[in-house]
Amino acid sequence: MESKQVLIAMSGGVDSAVAAHLMQQTHGICAGAYLQMWDAGEENIADARSVADRLGMDFYVLDAM
Repeated sequence: MESKQVLIAMSGGVDSAVAAHLMQQTHGICAGAYLQMWDAGEENIADARSVADRLGMDFYVLDAM
């Protein structure tokens, strides 16, 4: 079976952190992404990045401002 990387939308909250963990357990190769749509997300970005780091996942911030 071919392995594919999964991109997980991460908000910095508990729900997306648990989803990232479950997807990683199921699919193995995962990366996290935060879609920045306004300036108020620095703490959320830091939280999402922290979860991705703990899970050993690549993490991207997508600037949509």
